[in-house]
Amino acid sequence: MLLNLASHRKKVQWLRNNPQVTFMLMNPANPFHWMSIKATVAREISENDAVEGGKVTAHIDRMAQKYLGTGDGYTFRDPSRNERRVLFEFAVDSVATFGKP
Repeated sequence: MLLNLASHRKKVQWLRNNPQVTFMLMNPANPFHWMSIKATVAREISENDAVEGGKVTAHIDRMAQKYLGTGDGYTFRDPSRNERRVLFEFAVDSVATFGKP
């Protein structure tokens, strides 16, 4: 699992200090259909990384194109902060579900 965040966000420091997370996904049409994914941070890749930083940029650009329909990649960076991104890779520890998929 991947999570791409702006490096200045509090969530980044929180993940560094507490690498165990839970993602909860719910069916908006029926809240009794849900999935809980427990995971641990396996890797953190900075957009500033000389070797793998391009992977972080490419990921956020793909997400922007897929969900926002932007052909120019991710265009919501905060220029006042010289915003850089961090990509967290998670190892899934367990999955629990309830209800029909």
